[in-house]
Amino acid sequence: MKKLLSFCLSIIMLISAFPAYAYVFIPSEDLTNGKCGENVFYDFNKETWVLSLSGSGAMFDYGGSREDCVNPSPFFRDKNGNEINNSLIKKLIVEDGITHIGSNAFISRLGLKDVEMADSVLSIGQNAFSNAGINNIKLSNNLISIGSGAFSSTYALESIELPKSLRNIGNGVFSSSSITEIEIPESVCEIPNSAFRGSLLKKISVPNSVYSVGASAFSLCEDLSQVVLGKNVQSIGSGAFRECESLFSISIESNFVYIGDNAFAETPMRDIYFSGTKAAWYEDISKSLWNVEESRKGLESTIIHCSDSDIKYTKKYSIEDRYVEPLNDMVYTGKALTQKILVHANTYYSPDSGWLKEGVHFSTTYKNNTKVGTATVTIKGKGKYEGTITKTFKINPKGTSIKEVFADKKGFTAVWKKQQSQTSGYQIQYASNAYFTQNKKTVTISDNKKTQKSIKKLSAKKKYYVRIRTYKLVGSKKYYSSWSKVKTVTTKK
Repeated sequence: MKKLLSFCLSIIMLISAFPAYAYVFIPSEDLTNGKCGENVFYDFNKETWVLSLSGSGAMFDYGGSREDCVNPSPFFRDKNGNEINNSLIKKLIVEDGITHIGSNAFISRLGLKDVEMADSVLSIGQNAFSNAGINNIKLSNNLISIGSGAFSSTYALESIELPKSLRNIGNGVFSSSSITEIEIPESVCEIPNSAFRGSLLKKISVPNSVYSVGASAFSLCEDLSQVVLGKNVQSIGSGAFRECESLFSISIESNFVYIGDNAFAETPMRDIYFSGTKAAWYEDISKSLWNVEESRKGLESTIIHCSDSDIKYTKKYSIEDRYVEPLNDMVYTGKALTQKILVHANTYYSPDSGWLKEGVHFSTTYKNNTKVGTATVTIKGKGKYEGTITKTFKINPKGTSIKEVFADKKGFTAVWKKQQSQTSGYQIQYASNAYFTQNKKTVTISDNKKTQKSIKKLSAKKKYYVRIRTYKLVGSKKYYSSWSKVKTVTTKK
């Protein structure tokens, strides 16, 4: 055992003697050269770790990163279906003559840091560089189209220069990327759905050529603080700027046709700079913006800076749409009874979250809350909330307790503490088991001055469980106290 322990320690010491960076990866023999298009060929330099594409025409489009995907990229999986080390390719050079970068071609190639693209490239396929480690890229000056998700989740890509030739960009093209600033060329007509969702963008200027900003286009961009929308933008999709936590202002150069649900939800929006007049704002914008409740969140204290004067919105929210926690029944005390009212803000329909504050967001008034019966509480909106909610709760009579239970011949006599305040009488309940499910009987005593009751015609020498409660008749409705503690008695023969 000692020899084995000594041997293991020697191995550990030997391994620890080598620094972590001493590991050297040997490139796969499968990634040398080959074909990746009808007339496109690749060549990998094992010494420089540079991949070059040459030939003419388009690359093949490939399947995704799933193990069961059809036609995987030769830069992702080898001929045996095994995933190639993602640090293998350090640089990509696309030579003149190549017109298309294939879909999923370089997906998850974390080691790929540099990309140089000849001006012959006209299009980039979907997810072509998704989750790649690119931090430096030169796009083709003649690029026309970038596919969906082509640069999504590129954690090291902080900037990219889009060519003036670019016309089409796909959904989620830069989503979850590290891009902080980008200039969209005038040739682009649409910002597609989720284009920059969750990216690190700090500012964006949407050019006059763009007519549509898609759903969730800039949602979850936590650092986005400067937005300018061009004069031809005609629609903003649902959730376009949702949860942009740093977005306090936005500049609008056009009159909108449509603003989708939750377009500005969960943003701290305070200023909207509008190039038109106050009249134009009311006529062309307020119709779509302020009539869609889901689009208003975060805009309740917004100032609209128009060309001729400002508009200050103190948006009122309906408290009638809020959820009120069910009220508790209470017990008569002789005093006016109130309770804590919990009104939920309903996150999607309110500028607030969690529970609204009494005295700040609403006030309460009570009616019929002293005597036994049904009390009413009116919840009235306050501040930025308007409208009322009416809720009710019961005020039940105070209970009593059984003093003693005396055994009688085939029966018993119960004696209790008198309770006359706001009561009409009593109910005695007895059963042959503690759960009051077997042979249960209820006897009503309609005189609240009585303090005892004899029960006859029961089984001899049988154990019974007994409890009592008070009741109050209000109109045609009875209100009951809670049951007293249970007493037991065994009848006589």
